[in-house]
Amino acid sequence: MFLEVLFVKKSIGLLFSFLIMIFLCGCARQTVKSKKLLCLSLGMTKEQVIGVMGKPAIFRGSIINKLGQKIEVFEYIVDRTGFWDLIETLEKYWLYFCENKLVQWGEPCDWEKASDTISEIRFR
Repeated sequence: MFLEVLFVKKSIGLLFSFLIMIFLCGCARQTVKSKKLLCLSLGMTKEQVIGVMGKPAIFRGSIINKLGQKIEVFEYIVDRTGFWDLIETLEKYWLYFCENKLVQWGEPCDWEKASDTISEIRFR
């Protein structure tokens, strides 16, 4: 009898620990709802973008292009899962800043030639 009670308590403890671990793993990912992308507009500062979107999941990097402009890239993981969707849909979005102003954003596959062409855009 005593061993059964002890076994049940250990089982409940393990189950509770497992549920907490699943919850914490789900919270660890920094995702952004896709509706927040609608709030972005060209010319926003990095601080304004962080105010709308939150901190980026990854700071991809920065470079000074051949025109001497400072280019920085943020990466956000956007949750595009609809209310009725059974499978979670996550997409990466890269946000490009030139001299602290948002100049482009989109999915990474859109930017294959961005490093070559971003300096060709005339920033005024």
